[in-house]
Amino acid sequence: MLQSTQRLRQCAMMSRQQEKFQKTLHATFVCLNLFVAFNHAGDYNGYMVYQLSPNTSEKIAVLKSLESATGYDFWQEPGRKTSHLMVAPEQQHEFEKRMAASQIQTTIAINNVAEHLRKDGTFRDGQKEKSNKGTRRRFLRPDWKNFLFERYLKYNDMLRLVNGVVAKKSTANVITIGQTYQGRKMIAVKLSTCDNNPVILIDGGIHGREWAAPMSVLYILQKLIDDDEVIKKLTFYIIPLLNPDGYEYSRRKDRYWRKTMSKTPFTKCRGVDGNRNFDSHWNESGTEGDPCSQLYSGPEPFSESETRALRDLITSVRPVMYITFHSYGGLILYPWGYAPDLPDNWPELHLLGKKAADEVKRLFNTEYAVGASTNLLYPASGGSDDWSMEKAGVQLVYCIELEDFGSKFEPSPSELKEIVQHANTLVQVFTKHVEENYAS
Repeated sequence: MLQSTQRLRQCAMMSRQQEKFQKTLHATFVCLNLFVAFNHAGDYNGYMVYQLSPNTSEKIAVLKSLESATGYDFWQEPGRKTSHLMVAPEQQHEFEKRMAASQIQTTIAINNVAEHLRKDGTFRDGQKEKSNKGTRRRFLRPDWKNFLFERYLKYNDMLRLVNGVVAKKSTANVITIGQTYQGRKMIAVKLSTCDNNPVILIDGGIHGREWAAPMSVLYILQKLIDDDEVIKKLTFYIIPLLNPDGYEYSRRKDRYWRKTMSKTPFTKCRGVDGNRNFDSHWNESGTEGDPCSQLYSGPEPFSESETRALRDLITSVRPVMYITFHSYGGLILYPWGYAPDLPDNWPELHLLGKKAADEVKRLFNTEYAVGASTNLLYPASGGSDDWSMEKAGVQLVYCIELEDFGSKFEPSPSELKEIVQHANTLVQVFTKHVEENYAS
């Protein structure tokens, strides 16, 4: 009996030791994840941005293999055009050796990202707004008619701008479509005189750091809201900013934050890539299962409140056209993104895209490439564009990567003024096509 009791005590002690070891191992894993993901904590001192020119599919594959590696962040995804890749200091020597061995043409675009940010006024303005709440002389609330799109707005000022002008228009309404993880209200502006008209849905800013995208959508709204003739024939739903949490975090803390701000169990790494979170071949290609990756597709499709809000709006209003704005690259993309296939109506999509690109070229002498996502870039599944066509039945779908004039994520005031006009020109061409071919 005594021996039996001693054996039970020994087993219990071993069980407790094993449990303690497992907890220690788990804690170590969490700490490693935390170190890897937040080592820079928004401080990019020593980080470099390389411009890469892969001219074969094999070289593109070499670059694509870096997506899941620690210390690499593609600003412009590898494809047929040049690509931009930010590399952490500890990876740069090995990276340069690998590029030389692969014969990939490489030049330095930004020698020190932290120094680049210190010289750039846009990020400093976002930080000043936070620290100087009592002195907002430089950041007076914008007036719709006088706002020239020469600076980037914080989200609350976007809301004030929109609510102010919509209150004066009988054909416009602000509707709440959801709430972000951090509790910010998500809105869409409806422009309509008849609910039976064909619907066009436009959004921007699903990636926090792509500031030119929501500003472009705001500019489109500014031009459309007074176009009574168009609104008589078509209904618009316009979402100026789809990822307010990520946008505000990129303005105040980490300029190159891409994802949402949701929490993931068992890791301190936050956020999901919203444009990998839709239920269209989810997590198949061009995505990552690591919560610390910029391309993390989430624990399941539509895990994010932001992507669910867009899903619910699209399924409710059933648009004939969906346009999503991103930055940057100078591309007019249509499905599919998950594989090198084409939708049945790809000739219509391609010809219309070329027509829009030609108009931008005529007016601004700026070229946009046109093609299927996988033809101009590479397979990436779970995007809002693929889902809207495959699952929601939207007929005309475009993902626009706006031009950057070499300024990447920080276009200057003069460049921003032209970029938003590119976006509006594209929408004008798309809108006319829907009027002529889908409106009764």
